[in-house]
Amino acid sequence: MAPNQPFLSIATANRSPSCEKIWLALPLESPTRVIRWDLSRNLNCLHSLSFTFNLIFMDPPYNKNMIAPALDHLLAGHSLENGARIIVEHSHREPVAPDRLPFEIVDRRRYGKTLVSFLNYVV
Repeated sequence: MAPNQPFLSIATANRSPSCEKIWLALPLESPTRVIRWDLSRNLNCLHSLSFTFNLIFMDPPYNKNMIAPALDHLLAGHSLENGARIIVEHSHREPVAPDRLPFEIVDRRRYGKTLVSFLNYVV
């Protein structure tokens, strides 16, 4: 991760994301921000920020079809740097579609019924 570059962890308002455990364990030199927001509506909470992100953790509720809208909202909000990495924890029943341009799936790992998909934002 680039020095002084913030990263974002996205979860829903009523959920304690496991992503927080991950970033708390990381030796990060840059600012971090966890935002709990209703992903089904938008990501307008990002409009007031004066920077873009190069690392995003997403942990939406499983099997609620929230991954694609969240990716769409990130695009609409111009919140991503070129080459940004998006890590999505999700159910194996709700995979990230491989044809979601401009996102490229670079890795996918399965842990029981959970998938973790690693995407790059390529413009």
